[in-house]
Amino acid sequence: MNIKKIAALLLSVAMLLCFAGCSSEKPAVVATYNGGEIPAGLYVFNQVTAINQALAVAGNPYSQADQILNQKIEGVSGEKWINNLAADMTKYHAALKSEMERLGLKLDDEVAAQVETDLKASWEVDGAYMESLGVTYDAFELVTTLNLLSPELFEAYYGENGEEPVPEEELKAFFLDNYRRSMIVVLPLVDSTTGAALSEAEIADTRARYEDYKTRLANGETIFDIITTTDTLMRELGQTGEETPEPVEEDYEMLFAREGSGYPTALRDAIFDENAPLNTPLFYEDENFLVIYDLRDTMGDGEVYENSKLSLLTVLKGAEFEAKLNGVSESINYTVDQKAVKALSLRNIFLQYSKS
Repeated sequence: MNIKKIAALLLSVAMLLCFAGCSSEKPAVVATYNGGEIPAGLYVFNQVTAINQALAVAGNPYSQADQILNQKIEGVSGEKWINNLAADMTKYHAALKSEMERLGLKLDDEVAAQVETDLKASWEVDGAYMESLGVTYDAFELVTTLNLLSPELFEAYYGENGEEPVPEEELKAFFLDNYRRSMIVVLPLVDSTTGAALSEAEIADTRARYEDYKTRLANGETIFDIITTTDTLMRELGQTGEETPEPVEEDYEMLFAREGSGYPTALRDAIFDENAPLNTPLFYEDENFLVIYDLRDTMGDGEVYENSKLSLLTVLKGAEFEAKLNGVSESINYTVDQKAVKALSLRNIFLQYSKS
């Protein structure tokens, strides 16, 4: 059986859950905590998520089931690696569920109505089959609800009216220290798909364009002029007869993160050089790229900052959020039913699929 087929099939939440109860015992609950239960369907969802992550870590999406379960991943068998991850995710979900109950977090009426409509439509198609396997509608609903309310819980911790609100000054300082606003033109000397070097003729043409751009900039044009000249030409070549709006400079600006920008380290260091001049064309060259860029006042009129607050807060407090929930999971008497876990064997998941 090719695991690639499983990966494609499991994109549907309903099908993710339908594997629950493959064992003859069909357990309904896999864990408990103070005042609550974790249904088996949620655990199975996490098992399948862990299977797909194992495939990604192993680097071979075409592995056979027995190969991924038996091969070594980070020093342990694939089966143990997947089970460990599924167990950790389920414990994390228990903490999420417990905290949402403590804070009384619920979907607002409009979202709840749409979710209910969508879930019931899916249940009409798959519900009878899932029930025959021991998966309840409540388990199906819980997966969706936890995913939707997780950002609400984050906001309840760290938002303006949260339990541990982040001061505006701290968030703004984080933004100014870790981001730069810029406009950039990148001319690659390598194939963007394969990373292979371009031909000598292609490299010569790229370097000629680079020098032309530098001359235009020296003669008073701006990076925005260069970008929009090329962009306008491309839009005219593909014109459909519809009126094209005038380009707006802000639409071409980029916000660079100090970490994880994907750009060469030397370029990133240059972008974050505190002594680099603002509003001046700057140049970067290496064996793979020719780059023209400028640096602008990071805060500007404040609009970018205001629009980025939630994502900034997530970056700033994301690791703390996970650590906080892991701490919660240690304080709610979280208890796993090992008999239920054993009944929901990974090998049963693959076996069930092979029979379908």
